[in-house]
Amino acid sequence: MRTKAGMRQATNLAGPGGPQPGSMAISGLDAHRVLELFDGNEKVFFEILRSYAMSTRQLLETLDRLLESENIEEYAIVIHGIKGASRGICAQKTGRAAELLELAAKAGDRAAVKSRHSAFVRIAKALLEAIDAALFIHDAGIQRPVAAKPDAALLRELRKACARFDMDGVDRVMARLESFRYERGNATIIWLREQINHMAFEKIIGSEWP
Repeated sequence: MRTKAGMRQATNLAGPGGPQPGSMAISGLDAHRVLELFDGNEKVFFEILRSYAMSTRQLLETLDRLLESENIEEYAIVIHGIKGASRGICAQKTGRAAELLELAAKAGDRAAVKSRHSAFVRIAKALLEAIDAALFIHDAGIQRPVAAKPDAALLRELRKACARFDMDGVDRVMARLESFRYERGNATIIWLREQINHMAFEKIIGSEWP
């Protein structure tokens, strides 16, 4: 869910005398490193952010399950992946918090992992909210053709892909649905994207649209 605070996080963070990242400046990311790494290429940047947000949400749920079952060995592997992915998008704070958890998990320090886990999840979720806000603003600014309403056949195809937990199929159908602006039904597409971002496929499957 994009809160007002989350929207404010998708702002220009560069100083007045430095480079201006514009829409590539997101709270939780190092704006200047983003410019250096992605060389101002917004298309690549936002596609990587979209992939990061989707995969990290799944991994956070996995971490919760591993912590509950006290599987610290697997926990170390998953948190290592989040650390690398976070640093890959210049999310230094999230990457550092993940690194501390990884070190504790590799040392077999269950107490340290348990004590630091909740704080890490808060940091990671704040970053995901900021990314969601930036993606929403970015996607809204893209010029798209207008259609009367979302295609009913595509909506049915999306429901089937969700039922199969076919992530490639879900991404493919949503890309087609989101390639249009609609005279009626934009709210449905926004709602679908929010459910997919949160992996809430059961809500999509049980909804009343076609």
